[in-house]
Amino acid sequence: MKARYIIILGMLGTLFSSCQKEEVPTYSDCTSDRFIYFARTEADSTDLSFFSYPGQTTINFPVVVKSTGYSTEDATYKIAVMSQYTTAESSDYELPATCTFRGGMVSDTCFVRFNYSSKLDDGKVRLVLELKSNEDFQLGPTTSRVAVIWVHNNIVQPDWWDSFISSYIMGTYSEKKYRLFMEVVGVDLTDADRSVIRHYALVFKQYLAKRKADGKPVREEDGTEMTIVAGGN
Repeated sequence: MKARYIIILGMLGTLFSSCQKEEVPTYSDCTSDRFIYFARTEADSTDLSFFSYPGQTTINFPVVVKSTGYSTEDATYKIAVMSQYTTAESSDYELPATCTFRGGMVSDTCFVRFNYSSKLDDGKVRLVLELKSNEDFQLGPTTSRVAVIWVHNNIVQPDWWDSFISSYIMGTYSEKKYRLFMEVVGVDLTDADRSVIRHYALVFKQYLAKRKADGKPVREEDGTEMTIVAGGN
């Protein structure tokens, strides 16, 4: 956490020392200049856990970029590693030499490949990326030129388990429920729609019902019975 603040403060220092107001055109501005930036701001770091991708030893992780201006032609851009802030080793990831921003798009995706190793079971590593300007793109807003990705194999609440899933499908999130759910269904639900999540929630619900019928109900850490909302009582 402290390291992340150092990054943010460093970028802010650069911004203020320039004594210049950023003037980045918007998509609607009539200009041939194109500015590129990450969809997430520097402060909005990403948490990537191999635990949410059962059985996978590599993950092709999407890093979304956006641009101002418009072109029907493909353009190239470069993402580089900020080694001074990165704790991940070169064997932990693979980064494309160049990425392509497809013609007609106002946002596109570059994929970074992450490799699992046992060290991720005990701690996190950090990959810090920055965009580089080139003949096709200038750099966009200062707060969106850097991307921070934390990689590990710990249990974290997945993005798909949002408030809707809690209210209508899986019930309240807990690490114990999520761990057992993944042991029982063993599927990656990262990009699954709600109907697919509901299907596996019902599979898990049947498992809980069988445990209860066998006289061994599964309980949360506070002693309450573990339940799934989908399918009713």
